[in-house]
Amino acid sequence: MSFAGQPRLRSIASLRQGSELPTKEKQPGFRFYCSDGIGGCLTIRRLAALLLLGTLIGFLDSPSRALGQHSEISLQTVTLVARRKVDGYDNYAQAAFSFKYGVNGDESRKLTRNNWDILFGNAPDRDTFDVTMVVDDCSRIKDLGKLSWYDTFTVPSLEAYLEPSREPSVNAIAGHMYLVHSKDRDSDHYALLRVEVLQPLQSVTISWKLIPSPERSSY
Repeated sequence: MSFAGQPRLRSIASLRQGSELPTKEKQPGFRFYCSDGIGGCLTIRRLAALLLLGTLIGFLDSPSRALGQHSEISLQTVTLVARRKVDGYDNYAQAAFSFKYGVNGDESRKLTRNNWDILFGNAPDRDTFDVTMVVDDCSRIKDLGKLSWYDTFTVPSLEAYLEPSREPSVNAIAGHMYLVHSKDRDSDHYALLRVEVLQPLQSVTISWKLIPSPERSSY
């Protein structure tokens, strides 16, 4: 019995004569020619599939760190307000942000368990970023200088502290790119952020994305 639109199966005898495997479409550069029967053809296909899978895993696990941006990871933006305490209300959740979950605000506290990755405007007289957020924090932040997402640049290694330590604040500067390594007992991830708009002592709009670990990348 055959169904309309389906190719007829070729006989085992014809396959043993060293003919090409039947395919729906022939693609240049991807031909399998078998001279030792069906078993050999299946072995070749399995080897090709394993090689392709290994190449894909290697690409995802070891991206080039010569590029600060990675096209496969989407760029996002968020606006953070400077942290202030007014009439007994602390706007901490609006000044903080989680790169891990991509959220901030009071409604996000249950998801993040109040464990954020970065805080803006914790100083009353200057615009700063802080990444020491919890008691077991080993996080780091580094100002990479004035950069655009369209620039090609090297993402430096930024090892987390071996023991919980307080990372010094860094100034938030419009047009500058920052590397953040968030590390505590619940998290270990990297993010790049760029200051797009800065309203002094009021708010900051950043563009950001999670990136692979520079320490695990290779050239």
